[in-house]
Order: sequence, then structure tokens, then C-alpha cells
Amino acid sequence: MAFKKGVSGNEKGRPRSDSKAALLRATIQDALPSIVAQLILLAEVGDPGAMKLLIDKGLPTPKPQVMSIYLPATGTLASKGDRIIKAMMAGELAPDVGSQLLSALHVHAGTIDMTEVAERLARIEKQLELK
Repeated sequence: MAFKKGVSGNEKGRPRSDSKAALLRATIQDALPSIVAQLILLAEVGDPGAMKLLIDKGLPTPKPQVMSIYLPATGTLASKGDRIIKAMMAGELAPDVGSQLLSALHVHAGTIDMTEVAERLARIEKQLELK
């Protein structure tokens, strides 16, 4: 029988539950409560590997939370920077998020400066051409 494109030779597909990995997962799942209890006992008596495993897997590093801050569309970049700093000091904004916002404002200020320099240069070149 020749292979036909788009037609499966095994309509039912490979059985998922017959794999060794699935059997291992099911066995671990059944024993999980006693495994975790033993891991906790080992950590309590000072096993550093058990401690690390429990902390790393049981208490993972929190992912950054979405935080919002109102920055008016109008106003200077300095006033927006002041608002960010005040929000950090008041605990309304996490320091890492505030730092990222201040860095973004700094980059934005550089972009504005470069745009203004390019516009000034274009005006000067145009004036020199007219002379």
C-alpha cells in the first residue's frame, strides 16, 4: 500500500495512556502526598536539597504584577518624572516598575532632543542655501 498524502494509516492514532511517561506520571501522582510529606520532613531536619526544592517549587519567584499610574498626556517630562517618583515613595508603584518608567522617560527625552536638533539643523542648512 502506497503512502497517500493527507491520509493517516492509523486513524485512532497512538494511544496516549500506554506510554512509559504516562505510566510514570500516574504513579507519581498517586504517591504525591506521601512524597511531599517526606520532602517536608527532610527539610525540617536540615536537608538543604529538600529545602531548596520546596522553596523553588513551592514558593516560586513572583512574576511582575501589572501596575498602573496616571500620567497626564500634557505636561513636561520632568513633571511626569516627579509623579513617578512620588508614586514610588507613596508605595503606589513598585520601585522596579518606577525605575523602568523613569528609564523610558529618559529615552523619550533623548528622542525629543534628537528630533529638535535635526529640525534645527535642517533650518540652518536651508538658511545657508538661501544665502
